[in-house]
Amino acid sequence: MRYRRSSPQGRAHEVARRDFVKAAGAATVSLAPRLRAAQAAQAPSFESSWRGSRTWIGQEYWANPLQNWRVEEGEVIAQAAAGRTLHLLTHQVTPSGGGFHLQATVRLVSPGAGGEKVARTWAGFVFGVRGGLAGYQHALVHPVSSVAAGLRGDGRLFCGGTVGGSVPLDSPVRLTLTVREAGSAYEAKLSAEPASGGSPTQVAETIGPSELPGNIALAAQAPGPAGPETSGVEWGFRDWVVGGTKLAAHPDQTFGPILWTQYTLSRGTLKLAAHFPPLGDEDEWTARLQARRGTRWATIASAAIERLSRTAIFRVDGWDESRDVEYRVAYAFQGEEHHWGGVIRKDPRENERLRIGVFSCDHGEVFPQRRMVRNIRLQDPDIAFFAGDQIYESYGGFGVARGKPSEEAMLDYLRKYWQFGWTWRSILKDRPSIIIPDDHDVFQGNIWGQAGRALPRSAEGPGFERGGFLMEVDWVNAVQRTQSGHLPDPVDPAPCQSGIEVYFTELRYGGASFAILEDRKFKTGPADILSPEQRAAGRTDPAVVDIEGAELLGRRQESFLKRNCSGPFLTMCLVA
Repeated sequence: MRYRRSSPQGRAHEVARRDFVKAAGAATVSLAPRLRAAQAAQAPSFESSWRGSRTWIGQEYWANPLQNWRVEEGEVIAQAAAGRTLHLLTHQVTPSGGGFHLQATVRLVSPGAGGEKVARTWAGFVFGVRGGLAGYQHALVHPVSSVAAGLRGDGRLFCGGTVGGSVPLDSPVRLTLTVREAGSAYEAKLSAEPASGGSPTQVAETIGPSELPGNIALAAQAPGPAGPETSGVEWGFRDWVVGGTKLAAHPDQTFGPILWTQYTLSRGTLKLAAHFPPLGDEDEWTARLQARRGTRWATIASAAIERLSRTAIFRVDGWDESRDVEYRVAYAFQGEEHHWGGVIRKDPRENERLRIGVFSCDHGEVFPQRRMVRNIRLQDPDIAFFAGDQIYESYGGFGVARGKPSEEAMLDYLRKYWQFGWTWRSILKDRPSIIIPDDHDVFQGNIWGQAGRALPRSAEGPGFERGGFLMEVDWVNAVQRTQSGHLPDPVDPAPCQSGIEVYFTELRYGGASFAILEDRKFKTGPADILSPEQRAAGRTDPAVVDIEGAELLGRRQESFLKRNCSGPFLTMCLVA
């Protein structure tokens, strides 16, 4: 983004939220005649409607990163830091002619964070956001170019590389960005009008046509690397208005509130997991599973949305496996009914072949994998098997929330796992899937689970080879629920002594018996049982590490395999 900074001019005063609402309303009224005149020929094509309080902003938005944005009593609040953007999913700037405008009321929420620290932050708009690959989704997480325009913490406006005059920050400020054709280029003009009645000001810059196409977003930023930490300064936003003939509207480009589903069918039991965003306390926390019965939909189950994993898991016994059944998950959000569904396929045991699509280790560089998803849809596998590393810690940027409280770390994980779900949901909704986590899914470089114990701490670093889990027990359980909660019930459900749950189980489908194993959870850490000499020799001679007390699968899984790997079914073992 093209932006340069100058020295601060004093400190703004904090505005109470109720005063902000009052002042913002006054600013909107005062601007109304001008807005109506300016927009007479092109009515706004989008207006924000933020209500309630929650982390998730809404189905029309993508927040970077999820944990740094929230809605409080209808106001969107962002923690300012590098790369913090709130993309509008449903509208993008096109290469066509014409112009567009963006408007929002902003306020400095936390001026008490320090004069220089505040002055280095800014809030406003980012437009022309493009990624290394075509498509609005890739630009959400891999932006390579954009233009910024906004209000700095020292009160001065900027647009692109041009810095203009200043406005007081002791009240909300209405920002209006207009982009119009100006010969062979475009003029981008940002104006600011304080709600307190201070003098308005504006700044303009000439922008080339090639810089404009792409995503549009709100932004609250500060200099520095785009890591997990923020500046400690917060900005608030209200009344985001978007319009113009240069914008393309795609109302179907939303994500939520039902994000996606994944299911299994085994021995007449359907298990289905539905994923939801971080909802607020006043939102509905129950979802319904419905099946088509002729011309109507019948509710066949309901499930609570688990608070940490944000999943609702349905279990239906006595399922008719002999026919395809249309299903949908129903959920009421802010007075509107929402649905996401697909087909529960009949068991293909009569088919000559059972087709399995196998995937693992997606680093996310080519999100959302359009070509691969299209090809898999054409191949139409009976089962989709994701063998681990559905995410990596680097997914979507901003580092990784290791060492953070479970809630903050889970929001970081969910943002990453949402990329997986958004990529594959058109495949997952219409066929059974087996998804099992691996090391990076639980924020580790390697896992020797040592029967689920906590990883011994060391001043030298994580030391994964000592054996154990790095993250908190409730967090690990929530990750497992997001990925494997739809698997058949575990055959030996007792949790590990630490409280970490197990999911190893059997799936019978298509005439085959699948032994789904947790090959890492019970494995002994080599540094806990082997000498440095044994570990070195074991790289070329595996017999050296086959010593008394060294576990591979654990006794519980070995007992399961002895019981189940015999009989009339073809048995396959699936591990990460």
